[in-house]
Amino acid sequence: MRETLLSYFNLGNRYHGLEIGQRNGEYVYYLIKVKKKNEELLIEEQLTFHSWEEVLSQLDKSTPVFLAINTNDILTKPAEIKTVEGEALVNNIFPNINLKNVWFEIFNLNGQRFVSVLKKDIALQIVQKLKGSKAPIYTVGLGLSSLTMIIGQLYEEEIEVANYHITNISSKVQINKIHEKGPSGHTYDLNGLRIRNSQLLAFGAIVKGLIENEGDTNFEAFKKSGKMGFQNNRKFKLLLRFSIGLILVLLLINSIFYFYYSRKYNEILIETQGNEVISEVDSIKERVRAKEQIINSKSAFKTSKSSFYIDKLAESLLEEILLTNITYEDSVKFVSAKDVKKVNQQALQVEGTAVSPRLFSQWLDQLQKEEWVKNVKVNTFVNREKNLNHFELTLILDNAD
Repeated sequence: MRETLLSYFNLGNRYHGLEIGQRNGEYVYYLIKVKKKNEELLIEEQLTFHSWEEVLSQLDKSTPVFLAINTNDILTKPAEIKTVEGEALVNNIFPNINLKNVWFEIFNLNGQRFVSVLKKDIALQIVQKLKGSKAPIYTVGLGLSSLTMIIGQLYEEEIEVANYHITNISSKVQINKIHEKGPSGHTYDLNGLRIRNSQLLAFGAIVKGLIENEGDTNFEAFKKSGKMGFQNNRKFKLLLRFSIGLILVLLLINSIFYFYYSRKYNEILIETQGNEVISEVDSIKERVRAKEQIINSKSAFKTSKSSFYIDKLAESLLEEILLTNITYEDSVKFVSAKDVKKVNQQALQVEGTAVSPRLFSQWLDQLQKEEWVKNVKVNTFVNREKNLNHFELTLILDNAD
């Protein structure tokens, strides 16, 4: 699973195999489109073109190109010497060649080594033409090197590709170049895949590149640069898309939370405001009831002298003081140090509430100065509810008969 994800992250799951060959001196382009699904390669299209513009119309910037160069400029020879490797082997097979001016690749076909060489300026001209079209070159192979990983799966003695005829008998591989005629149109069965012989090298280039069996070359730096360039570009695009997607998801989550808590806040705010309104209404009702009691008291005493004092008391009230009960008495008991005696005097027993002790004291001072008040006695003053003080007063009235 990890390897599958890593492969998709680096390469994706669609690949283009492209062989650039020649027929009768003209370039021919053999393209195969492959999709990777469940660790299997599936062929989507096999196409042949005779113009570069037709090829470009089939390529895109997001799909890697596995390139097989198989033009008439390539020279391929078998390597019979087994003890020599690398540049020494190339110099042995091509004695008069200048390695600085060529690309070479040493590869195996069924255990037999071959060497292909191509002039460096021709190779660069081909790859630069492809790069100029923005098509991403992932890897490059010369001649028949692309058959390295698939020739063992072709159980036929005669194999024909675009411009080569290969004889594969008893592990002895012979290569004969086809100069004039094109591919015969034969189709090969490769582990269940039906591949035309004209696209065989292009398909082999994909398999070889995916397995990373690149053989021995002197242009490894160029191929490594192509791989790293494509992988870095793909990673950047994927991470950019992921980052944008992540930001959008976070913004969506943030919006969901914002609207949720905003709705809750509004509900709480409405509920709080409703409670405040209810509390205010209750307070108004309480004041109305108190005033009704005062009015009722005044009505009860309107035929007597006590109505005068009640009117005066009502006039003296401050805004924050609420009277809840008024009782008129015509006698009051006074307790002295020696005895208890009853004196005929008029008084008012007053009960109520006050929000502020300071205003209550201010009201008492005001009552004490009234001409109709002889004495003020505070019986109780307690805080029974939050911000509300309950009191009981006895007002001794002056000028009583």
